Amino acid sequence: MSKDHLLHGGGYQDNNPFTSSALMDFGEDATHEESRAEDHERGEATLPVSDGAPLSPPPFVPTVEDAQVDRNRPVREARTSTTRFGFVPPAEPDESGRATQGRDTNSWFSYAKYQPLFDVDTEEVVSRCASAISAAKMGASREDFCEKPDLYGPFWTCATLVFAAAAAGNFADWIKADESGGKWQYDVAKITFAALLFYGYAIVVPLAMYVTLRVWDARVKLASLLCFYGYALVAFVPTSLLCAVPVPMLAWIAILVSVVLSALFLAVAVRGTVSDAGLEAGKTSLLLMVAAGIHLVLGIALKVYFFRY
Repeated sequence: MSKDHLLHGGGYQDNNPFTSSALMDFGEDATHEESRAEDHERGEATLPVSDGAPLSPPPFVPTVEDAQVDRNRPVREARTSTTRFGFVPPAEPDESGRATQGRDTNSWFSYAKYQPLFDVDTEEVVSRCASAISAAKMGASREDFCEKPDLYGPFWTCATLVFAAAAAGNFADWIKADESGGKWQYDVAKITFAALLFYGYAIVVPLAMYVTLRVWDARVKLASLLCFYGYALVAFVPTSLLCAVPVPMLAWIAILVSVVLSALFLAVAVRGTVSDAGLEAGKTSLLLMVAAGIHLVLGIALKVYFFRY
């Protein structure tokens, strides 16, 4: 059998690189490489070929530099292009100095709407707590509360008061049971009642005041009222710890002092705020008397429920 028959007709495939068919393929590849090199020198692009058909060029992926090549285009157009290409430019701050790009601050269900209410640091919270119990700082700090109200301090003030009142109340019960020789058991219900009492007071009362002021056509921020009533509870935190001492007279004096200080803070803050809103003097006085009465009831509830001795 001849060699040509073995190579072409007999089903035998020769992989020897020195055979005629392998040399022919090698020559075609070399010709293609030379042609592509000549096209490259002339500046012409040659598309790769697969099975006799040219392949499509790779997709063009624009970059930030491509979006900023034309310096004459508006900056907004360049930023839109860069955002579309996957690059997000830094947010521009608003008048208050906070970045607002890409955030919907008008929606009630948006996190960005409530973020400024928690944008405070430890120094600001401590300063506001001191202003709530210091008569000398109440008037000067009211504008700061109104310009930048926060809910971070009021939230943790209520949380601290809940656990302080519940723990001090159980401690007072333990002292009473030890003196009488009875059996003492921790009352978990005090925590639940304290949460309902203090959080309910800090939310429901300012909300009712806000609705009343809106009915009287006095435009006041709800966040400011929530901030006032939250910080007004600061005075009750040390009072709760002091009431753990089983001396009834001392407990009533501590409750009275805390009620007076916090009510004075609320009177200064709320009176100035509603006066700026244009509320009549008679309605302002009525509003403050009702608020003072509710505040007194809060102090009495703290003493009667948590410290029964």
